[in-house]
Amino acid sequence: MAGYLASSAFAGPYLADQLLLPFALAGGGSFTTVKPSQHSLTAAAIIAQFLDRRCTFQQRADGVHLVEVVSTTS
Repeated sequence: MAGYLASSAFAGPYLADQLLLPFALAGGGSFTTVKPSQHSLTAAAIIAQFLDRRCTFQQRADGVHLVEVVSTTS
């Protein structure tokens, strides 16, 4: 918790995995989080199997991760 509070991330590790599905159903979007949890990575993999969405996790220079949910069909 201390790492999340010290960061500039929008969502902590326990919220990030819960945000992926609503973002995917809404058509996409992005937010920042601390290091992605295994739950987030698993949710991203399941979303990719059932929806035409892909979730990416990119670490930024400040240590937070940018999470993007994008359509795989464009």
